[in-house]
Amino acid sequence: DENWATALFETMGGWLGQWLASLAPVFLPELILLCGGLAEAGDCLLAPAEERLHALTGPEYARCRLGLSHFGGQAGVLGAAAPLLNRSENGFW
Repeated sequence: DENWATALFETMGGWLGQWLASLAPVFLPELILLCGGLAEAGDCLLAPAEERLHALTGPEYARCRLGLSHFGGQAGVLGAAAPLLNRSENGFW
């Protein structure tokens, strides 16, 4: 059922926004990029997360935006491979 799936993403997005709101005072970010499986969920997860983030933080965090990584679900693989790809003694870059 589509309504069930929508409600699930709204709930998960709210939890994500709450978690990000707890970190915002520590890091004072202007932009938070979601990557991996979170980026694959797209706006279904992004919109409720951003709404909850701004509902729980003060006006000084209004400039903080959420975005989606261009690498999507491949971000973890690319991050894990980066140290190997940057090693010049192996003939990479």
